[in-house]
Amino acid sequence: MKRHQEDMNELLLDDIYESKDPAVKQYVFQILDEEMDKAHERAAIRVAQKFKHLLSPQMQQALATQYPVTALAASA
Repeated sequence: MKRHQEDMNELLLDDIYESKDPAVKQYVFQILDEEMDKAHERAAIRVAQKFKHLLSPQMQQALATQYPVTALAASA
């Protein structure tokens, strides 16, 4: 079902997602997989930041060095 909302200035990607072109479908799934990997890593780091007191001092230092809180907030 196609929606049209020209007056709402909303980007609708139905024409891409509903494409029958195998190259389009392959690329969409590839990008979704890549983005999900990034999202899972971001989520794990956010959990580690919240509960860093449960980590060993060495892991707390590694967390602070590799994933500063300000950098994580900017990537969210």
